[in-house]
Amino acid sequence: NYVSLGTTAIPDDRSHEFDTIEERYQKSKFVVQKFIAFQVGLTCFAWDPSTKKYLARPFTFYVYPRSKVND
Repeated sequence: NYVSLGTTAIPDDRSHEFDTIEERYQKSKFVVQKFIAFQVGLTCFAWDPSTKKYLARPFTFYVYPRSKVND
């Protein structure tokens, strides 16, 4: 039994230098479908002209396990 390390589920899932973009996408998609997302992150950016920098506001949404509040 091959243990998943987070980027590949089986040795053949690893990206190779001769893979096309579609092959890399399909390999990644196959592996990601085997995992459960515990949280999703979203960051909003706004330009601050006074400091000439972007301001970032991160948000985290926990999606698994579902909260009892929503049941």
